[in-house]
Amino acid sequence: MYQINGEAHILAWMESCPSDEVEAMLAWLPQLADDPANSARAFQRDRPGVPAYTAMVPGTNAFVDYTVIEQYNTVMILGVTNFGVDDLPDVSN
Repeated sequence: MYQINGEAHILAWMESCPSDEVEAMLAWLPQLADDPANSARAFQRDRPGVPAYTAMVPGTNAFVDYTVIEQYNTVMILGVTNFGVDDLPDVSN
């Protein structure tokens, strides 16, 4: 089990989200702490230093960017962003 750091990003995200999405995030965080590599939807392989990941949180429009610091058994949250269908660019032109 990994320790989660960077919780200020999650707390800031929670302030503007409905309670059902907050509950979904809270339900997902133990999965991230248990297996951060397999929680990811994307992995940046060519990044120097520690690996960088992006995970989509089920039941939300949230994407969490994080890195894993194996030496300290830590998942460091780098940011949380909402991205839904309405955020996609209009390509109908």
